[in-house]
Amino acid sequence: PAASGHITVLNYNVHGLPPLFAGDRPLWRSRRIAPLLSSYQVIALQETFSVHRSFDRQLSFSAKAHARQRRCDRPAGPGLSTYSQTSIETRLFVPFEHCHGVLRYANDCLANKGLLLTRIRLPGSKGRSLDLYNTHLDAGQNDGDSSARSAQINVLLQAISEHSRGQAVVVVGDLNEAGTGPVSRALQLAGFVEACPQA
Repeated sequence: PAASGHITVLNYNVHGLPPLFAGDRPLWRSRRIAPLLSSYQVIALQETFSVHRSFDRQLSFSAKAHARQRRCDRPAGPGLSTYSQTSIETRLFVPFEHCHGVLRYANDCLANKGLLLTRIRLPGSKGRSLDLYNTHLDAGQNDGDSSARSAQINVLLQAISEHSRGQAVVVVGDLNEAGTGPVSRALQLAGFVEACPQA
């Protein structure tokens, strides 16, 4: 018989750039955001560059995973963080090789963007787990931005194929798309269903 249940997941780009680039006070904001998150079983955050330690101190989740890997040609890490009220069995970061824009076109190549896979133990499920993919795709509306997003979503779908056979899968993140573009179509063709369709 098919098993059923539910899990509450929040996806949130917290705009945690360093203050010089954010244009406001990311730590001040993180202290106000964190108390609003504890009612969810899983939260996936993007742009936690300068605020992940602040969230670590404030959140009482039993498990967490950060993607902070840097590379010499991209000064910032991925800025991805996932927190879970139950155990995380697997943590894996897969970087994107394609990006568009260093000091223009939304500056995406300044960060080592990619995807963070966490395998999360489902509460009350007798050992079953869920693979959650947290990602942040290129921003911008330039043709180069769109091309980078298409390459990045292909990396995501390949990672799912390689690492999540037989697993329940949820994809969350800042896709930088309104919900009707090539990224959404690629996910739909792969069998994914939009949990929060655009109004």
